[in-house]
Amino acid sequence: MTQNDISEIVKNYAQVVAWAAGATYFIMKIIQGYWIVDMSVKVSLTRQHSDLSDEDYIGASVELVKGEISSVQLHDATLVVRQAGRDQKVTLPIQRFSFRTANGLRKINFDKFSSSVPTLNLAAGETATIGAWVKVNRGQPCVIEAVVIGTGFSSHKVGQWRASAVSLPLAQ
Repeated sequence: MTQNDISEIVKNYAQVVAWAAGATYFIMKIIQGYWIVDMSVKVSLTRQHSDLSDEDYIGASVELVKGEISSVQLHDATLVVRQAGRDQKVTLPIQRFSFRTANGLRKINFDKFSSSVPTLNLAAGETATIGAWVKVNRGQPCVIEAVVIGTGFSSHKVGQWRASAVSLPLAQ
């Protein structure tokens, strides 16, 4: 066996090892969820007494942070407020507004949602904050849960992200 024959055998084995390592890398990425849309949801709350009733107001800010891979198309976002066996649902405004064109400029039409492109998109690395408020019974704690669903870029699989926070009663 010549030196060239030995080097050819070593080269062939090295290629097999390289292909196997590459395939293993991508298989592990798939198993670890590499193709799952990376987005996080965070809920922040403020609570304030109402001067007119025995209720409190809770302001909720829902922060959506898109990770660095791909983009996400948002389809629905809802807050669920759970207090003393009573659930309230508040739809978060994630629809795309329509617009009109006047004198070559586009103006947002806050009275109408877009029928041709109704969903908002979050690009890689983008952050969006959506706010809402609810009335709750004074003196009772509540749990507020935000649920968001969407699809990844060029994917038909629906992802769901959730976050929750507890609002304790204020001192009287």
